[in-house]
Amino acid sequence: MTSARRAGPTTRTPATTGHTNSPKKDAGTAIMMTQVPRTALDLGFTLVRLPLSVLELVSGHRRDREWAPAMAFTAARATMTSAVGGLLHDETLQARAETQRAALDELRRAAALETVADADEQRAAQQLEQRRAAARRRKREAEAAADDQSRRARTAAEQKERRAAKQAERTKEAARQTETRATGSAERAARRRRAEEITTEKSAVRTAQSARRSKARADRADAEIQRSAAERRKGR
Repeated sequence: MTSARRAGPTTRTPATTGHTNSPKKDAGTAIMMTQVPRTALDLGFTLVRLPLSVLELVSGHRRDREWAPAMAFTAARATMTSAVGGLLHDETLQARAETQRAALDELRRAAALETVADADEQRAAQQLEQRRAAARRRKREAEAAADDQSRRARTAAEQKERRAAKQAERTKEAARQTETRATGSAERAARRRRAEEITTEKSAVRTAQSARRSKARADRADAEIQRSAAERRKGR
């Protein structure tokens, strides 16, 4: 047994002369090789975005993700991230770029919808203002028509009142004229009657005077006759 063991070939394990990396260390190295570009890329984006962040703060668009400059920066960042991910064969960066693009597309759709909503709201506001203006115009026209109708009615009433007053004045004047004519006729009749009475009285006076003169002549004639008779008797 001893001779056989000596006669057989002897196998030796070769000595390790180099440094052998363990799988765990290789994974860590790979992680470092991908993490460093990602960190550098994120830091670069942060530095580049600083002026835009300051402008957002100053202009009041700090939380406005739909602001055009912010959306433009997001699009540029997604493009750059996708390019770097493609060069480094980094699926994480490429997935991040796709997520950024999807978010950007969603923001763009939201902005478009908001623009449409704003346009609809503006159009509705314009239509409402037009309806209000038309209502105000109709109200003014109705008020003007009512004022014109009231003015016409007032003018017609005044004209009717003036016509009635003139008619009453004419009636009153006609009554006065009638009364005057009646009074004049009565006065003229009275004057005629008085004239007739005076004429009758004058005629009676003249008749009486004539009768007295006739009587006086008759008396003188009778006296003359008697004197003549007396003288004749004396002459006998």
